Parts: sequence; structure tokens; C-alpha cells
Amino acid sequence: MNYKTCLTLLVLFSTNLIAQITGTVKDKSNGEPMEGVNINAGEKGTATNEFGEFNFDVTNGTELEFSHIGYKTKIQNAENGMLVKMIPSVIESKEIIVHAGLTDESLQKVAASVSVITADRIRESVAGHFQTLTDQIPNLNWAGGTSRPRYFQIRGIGERSHYFGEGAPNFSVGFVLDDMDLSGLGMVGQLYDLKQIEVFKGPQSSVYGSNAIAGLISLRSANPTDEFELKASSSVGSDNHYGLRSVVNLKLMKNINLRMTNVYHYSDGFRHNVSREVTDSNKREEAFSRMKLSYNPSNRLS
Repeated sequence: MNYKTCLTLLVLFSTNLIAQITGTVKDKSNGEPMEGVNINAGEKGTATNEFGEFNFDVTNGTELEFSHIGYKTKIQNAENGMLVKMIPSVIESKEIIVHAGLTDESLQKVAASVSVITADRIRESVAGHFQTLTDQIPNLNWAGGTSRPRYFQIRGIGERSHYFGEGAPNFSVGFVLDDMDLSGLGMVGQLYDLKQIEVFKGPQSSVYGSNAIAGLISLRSANPTDEFELKASSSVGSDNHYGLRSVVNLKLMKNINLRMTNVYHYSDGFRHNVSREVTDSNKREEAFSRMKLSYNPSNRLS
């Protein structure tokens, strides 16, 4: 009899240890219930329903972690009928400035439709040329007069070729590098040491003339700074590909800085011309150099 009594008490005690905890999660600022709040306790987890309610099989006193995008993470011990109030938190991100317009302007305030690729995204893509990134930009297409994109179309507007008899070059999509118009030159889209890429969708003729009636592609490289910087990298790949890249930043004198970038790529191509017995019929060899000199005038200059 005593054995049965002890066994019954043990079962009741174990049931009490692992109980179903119920609770509600609300926004502390307005008292509204929050749906989709993640609740974690070690390897176990659950989430709130549309009414901000949750059920969780944990023991009383277990440390629960409540998290939701746009709110501070909160730690609270489990208890039945618990109420959790989440505090809103502003997610801060670096402001993106668009430079290719009449004035530098925040991306959030630009009236035109603009796709911006920052330096971080360029590095993450591991792309060496703008051609590689075109698939990531909506409404942008291209056709090549050479082995690189030369003719661009934005929202279907733009040239696809330019042969003898078609008249003078008249590009509908402008292509500029550091505010220099290089429309029609497909090789200049090297991405090494670029700060930002801006693709304007829609007429930009008021700033860049008739070459930007359908839109504009603007590449902006890193500016010189007053700190010494030296970077170099290389790459090798199939089809006898190899590449060399370097950048050096120098402070020449007070308020005068210099930044030089050099890029070289070579590949003998993937085609084998059987009739001529050559394997480099579509080889690609590119060399690109850029030099920027900056002068910051003093306050005494008038």
C-alpha cells in the first residue's frame, strides 16, 4: 500500500515539473497582441498565434527567450498565464546616397526608380565585371557588340546593335563612370575598387542628354583619402584565366590625395577552332587603369 502511494505521488510530482505553460505577448507601446513572436528554450521552440497567445511544454522557472523583428529580445522565466511585453526597437542601417542625379540625395527621397548596388554587395557577389551583375537588376537587358555588354535596354527601350547604315551612334541608355560618359564602351565595367552602382530606370535626359532617354547606368569608384592604403589580389581559373588587381592610395601633401587602380584579366577562351587548330579564337584580354586626384581646399581659400 505504501509502495502504491509513493508511486502515485512520484507521478503527480513529475507531471507538475513538466507542465504546459500558457501566456500572451503584447506590444508594450500600444498593448496590441503580437503574432509570430519566436519563443526559445534551449533546443525547444514555439511561436505566438494571431492573438499573441502561446502554449509551451516547459517546467516552471525555465528561462524563455522572446524575439521578433523590430523588437528588442526579451528574457523572462516561464510561469503559467505569463504576460510578456515587447519593446519596439528601430533597425538602423547605413543610409544609401544616390550621386548620379543633379544633387546627392538619399535613396528614400529619390523620385525616380533606382536600383543601387553597394560596395558590400559587389564584394559579396565576387563579380569582376558589371556584366555579371546585370542578372540581379530588374528590367535591365543587354546585347554585346564585343565580348562585353555594349548595348543596354531598360524596360525594353534601347539599341541591340549598330551596324554600317544604321546611322550615327545614338544610345538610349547612358553608361557613365565617375560622371564621364562612356556609352558604347563595353569593357569599362570593371568592378574592382567601386563604391557604388546606380541604375536609373526612366528618362534622365535633363541631366545626361539624349544618351539617357531610357535610363542611366552610373558606376562610381572609391574616392582618394588621406590615409595610406595598398591592396592587391590575383585569381586563376579554367581556360587559362588569370587576373591581377591592385589599388594604392597616397597622401601627396596636405589636402592633396591620390588613388590609383589597375586591373588586368586574360583568358584564352573556351572555343576550339578545329579548322584552324586554334584554341584562343574567343580569348579575352583586358587592361584597365584609373587614377583619381583630390584636392580639399582650406577655409582660407577664397
